[in-house]
Amino acid sequence: MINTKVFLMNSITSLEEVESNILTLSNEKIVPGLTDTELRTLRNEDKKFFSSWTRLNSIDTSILELDFHNEFEELPGDIKFIVRNAHIEYSKRKKRDSLGCLLSKELRLNIIDIPVIFFENDGNVYAIICTNDKHVRKVIDLIRDTNINLDSDYYNITPNEFYWLFYRYSNELNELHEKVSINNITSFKGNIFDEHHVIEGNSDDTSNLIVTKAFVCTGNDFTKMKIDLGAFGFNIVFLIDNNSNLNIDADSTIFLTEYPSEIVLPLYIIALVVPMIHKFYNEDNFTDDCSIKDEFSKRIGIDVIKKVIEYNQIDIQDLEVLFGETQTTLDVVR
Repeated sequence: MINTKVFLMNSITSLEEVESNILTLSNEKIVPGLTDTELRTLRNEDKKFFSSWTRLNSIDTSILELDFHNEFEELPGDIKFIVRNAHIEYSKRKKRDSLGCLLSKELRLNIIDIPVIFFENDGNVYAIICTNDKHVRKVIDLIRDTNINLDSDYYNITPNEFYWLFYRYSNELNELHEKVSINNITSFKGNIFDEHHVIEGNSDDTSNLIVTKAFVCTGNDFTKMKIDLGAFGFNIVFLIDNNSNLNIDADSTIFLTEYPSEIVLPLYIIALVVPMIHKFYNEDNFTDDCSIKDEFSKRIGIDVIKKVIEYNQIDIQDLEVLFGETQTTLDVVR
């Protein structure tokens, strides 16, 4: 599984600027919890942790290019990018022995190499940090907060777009384009009314789960969705949330390139697939015709009511006590 987070770079408009202004940076931090005596007497390399940029395996350190043969003029078919490892030292939990003496640095040191992909798009440069949330901050510290725009949402999938994907798949409108289609939606996560009430569903048939339908028809927002997408001959399985955090099934597809899948897949999904979703969503009449969403929500709401009535063996008399005898009530039960 590949985990990534994408950020817009501040005041960086080209990969050449990344080379000169970002990849020359290093970072050092004093080890927390040292005594005054240790701070005075320890060698610099023993009392500090260091971070820097290193080469990623055998990948060239120059500016590279991938041609994804994209058919949309609005989106880049050729992606220019640079890849480096953020080589980061950080502390283990245990820093002292049973007598309180500081352990040697190698015994209290963790080292992690985190791939970072910088790519250009329409005069902007973005950084894809390939790690989980636990380590993202460590990479930002190396890049510097002033060089990162934490508020950019260009590569986010919005709750409305998640809803639209669910609507398309549920209505067997899987084909978003002649060469792009939704093969499956296998899980989701969302907030019920606010961020403190969360619901999740996982299934090969998620769109037909009663919990999914109940969640959707009551107006709640999706915040994460796992999608099996067919795009231009490739099948890609990825989970993306509304804050552009991405989890990719590394075995979901094979690109015939010289670069490893942990580099190619994030680039493909973030630089091309997410903008395609934005494009298809904005061009669909679903966004303009409110009755489409209303009718869809009503229909699946009726499905939920019928399922609840059937499961709990509720009869007409039970409903009449609650709602009064109306034709609408009888129609729903039937």
